[in-house]
Amino acid sequence: KEIAARYIHKNSARADGPFVMLNCAILNPERIEIELFGHEENGVIHQGVLERSDGGTLLLDEVADMPLENTSASSASSQTPSRSSSISWLGPLKRE
Repeated sequence: KEIAARYIHKNSARADGPFVMLNCAILNPERIEIELFGHEENGVIHQGVLERSDGGTLLLDEVADMPLENTSASSASSQTPSRSSSISWLGPLKRE
């Protein structure tokens, strides 16, 4: 899957953007939101994979093997993605 995804990315209009892969099977239920959306720690913003892959490709690998606890946590916190062109942080502007 990864080889096919990298090939598609390389030959797409987003080839100049980042290729980010997240192995969902190894995520702890407590970390799913942090990995997807990022977090702020000591005034520093740590980007999640959604923001890091902006303008490129995000491969969510092994979603079928994701622990069941994660699926309810992510569906409870996820909303329909917006089509806005930017992500806005509320808080300090320091980035990792």
